[in-house]
Amino acid sequence: MRRVLKVVLVVVVVLTMGSGAFLAYRMRGPYRSYALDFVLPEPEADAQVGILEVGVAKRDITPDLSHIDPWTDVTEDNHFRPRRGDTYEDVHGTGKFDAVWLAGFSS
Repeated sequence: MRRVLKVVLVVVVVLTMGSGAFLAYRMRGPYRSYALDFVLPEPEADAQVGILEVGVAKRDITPDLSHIDPWTDVTEDNHFRPRRGDTYEDVHGTGKFDAVWLAGFSS
């Protein structure tokens, strides 16, 4: 019985240490061989302190949705289903439903 416990204990310790070593190795990232050699240059004798200039901007990136046909979701399932009673307003007279579907947001 003691021998079985020793074997189980040794296996658990080896697995724990092995998985810990593997995780430590993998946590270093994909660029393991890269190193940062950061050396500040010596300041010149007559150097003056400069002013840090920072620029910012603000711009409206909302897309123009004037060409999108508004629609009524009768079934309230977030899918355009004209056979189930969903209707749309044909803004440009194309005869088809013009919509913008955003990917990555489920329904």
